Amino acid sequence: MKTTHSQLVGALIKGMRRAESARVASIAYRTGGADQTHVCGTPDDASKVIEMFKLDADQVRQIGLVGVEELGEAVCHAWSINAGQLDRVVQWFTAPRVEFVGKHCSELIRAGRIGPVLTMAREHALLRHR
Repeated sequence: MKTTHSQLVGALIKGMRRAESARVASIAYRTGGADQTHVCGTPDDASKVIEMFKLDADQVRQIGLVGVEELGEAVCHAWSINAGQLDRVVQWFTAPRVEFVGKHCSELIRAGRIGPVLTMAREHALLRHR
């Protein structure tokens, strides 16, 4: 089954909103109120993610829509970790990582291994909001 562009965008937005909900809940728990300075998960955000990773049809098929959701969540966490600075977000995905024995997050994502990247993004985001 071929994944349509609208399905891809929808899956990315779903993952982004999941990350945004976790961020807001973490901040609300810590401070007693939710600070929503930026809401991640718009169609424009999803288009930027598609453009940033340049996933081809085979890669999208390999990771599936669940993987695309996880990618959206990881990107939204990275956005939060890096205070919304696009150049730092791109660097977060392209810099070699000690956690992955020198591999880049984007390299793992293109290979279909989003799980470890998402786990690291969640951990970093949780630590940032404490």
